[in-house]
Amino acid sequence: MRDRIYDMVRTAARSAALAAAIASTTPAQGLVIAEGDLVGIFVKNGVEVIINMGPAEPGRTFNLAGNFDGTGFDGSLVGAKFIGLAVEDPARTVNVPGFGEQLQGNLIYTTEAPDPMPTDDQIDLAMAQLEDPLPGSTAWFNLLRELEGTDVDEIETSELFSYSSVLGLGTDAIANQFSFSTAIYFDENGEAEFPLYSAIRGFEVFGGEPGEYVEIARLTLDVDGGSFEPAPEAPAALALLAGAVALWGAHRARRARA
Repeated sequence: MRDRIYDMVRTAARSAALAAAIASTTPAQGLVIAEGDLVGIFVKNGVEVIINMGPAEPGRTFNLAGNFDGTGFDGSLVGAKFIGLAVEDPARTVNVPGFGEQLQGNLIYTTEAPDPMPTDDQIDLAMAQLEDPLPGSTAWFNLLRELEGTDVDEIETSELFSYSSVLGLGTDAIANQFSFSTAIYFDENGEAEFPLYSAIRGFEVFGGEPGEYVEIARLTLDVDGGSFEPAPEAPAALALLAGAVALWGAHRARRARA
């Protein structure tokens, strides 16, 4: 408990410093991020291109052409790193027997790790680093929202408010809160295909539902664009459902009937 409190105090101090840095710095652009939007971070040669890729709905496609023409990428994603992160509902609550309504941490993330289920504490702490519904929060998404609104931002990895400085920290484990990396790497053709996961905090130690995760989609990317494809294990009927929340609900219903 002492270590966790120390980490939270240290994180708050760092976030305050980042907010002050943003107030005195004017990068090219910023991001508008709605609940459930997948924020994609492309990193190469000391440059980050951060793009709001919209909701992770199977069947959706999006255009990326022209976003990688600047210095650092030079029009190619070969060897680039990608991280995709979202919070479906930062104010989500659940009724815990004997404790009433409690905030329920939830995350959407990319990874190549096998069986990538974070613990309850990891979900809560990682979400707090990424998104927070409270006014004045200095979670990373809110730091980006303080800049000019748009869908794309290009910054150097050395900037105090960059992904690499705030969340990446050399491990790509969401400010070192996860026990695995969320990074994906593009191949020699500048292409990548990988799973996208949703994890929701459990309250099993208090008599509630256990924490679970599910693959909600497959994301394919190249320099021109990408698409959210249905997860391989999802039945055809589920493939027609729009949104990560719908897929997650169907998954939980399936488990309850088992």
